[in-house]
Amino acid sequence: MKDFYNEVNLDERLIEVIYVSCDKTETEFKDAYKCMPWCSFPYTDKRHKLLTQKFSITGVPKVFTLDGPTGFAITDKARKDICDLGVNCLKNWAEEKPDMIKKQEHLAWGARLVEEARIQAEIEAKKKAAEEKDL
Repeated sequence: MKDFYNEVNLDERLIEVIYVSCDKTETEFKDAYKCMPWCSFPYTDKRHKLLTQKFSITGVPKVFTLDGPTGFAITDKARKDICDLGVNCLKNWAEEKPDMIKKQEHLAWGARLVEEARIQAEIEAKKKAAEEKDL
């Protein structure tokens, strides 16, 4: 990972890695993190737990590719891509991004539809309960 990170960012910063700790103590975190060229949050920062939950991180390294400007998750198989393809994986990630955005938009649309249906069902149930109460 370190070699990949340094090679990709040789001329300009193309990627960033955020180390999310699964360490049990702050000492373990500091020992592990001191050799890393990338960024992290302080061990006690609540974002560690938030990111661990959001991305189901149970151990390291677990590598995700996120779009820098938006934080959109492009792939959760970045570690495999890096090991298999090296810096060439950047091209694959750029090609995958539009499909992943479409998939995310489709999922968001589906989630909104389900939520709207749930709200409508609650409204109908309340109406029905009120009508039955009036009888």
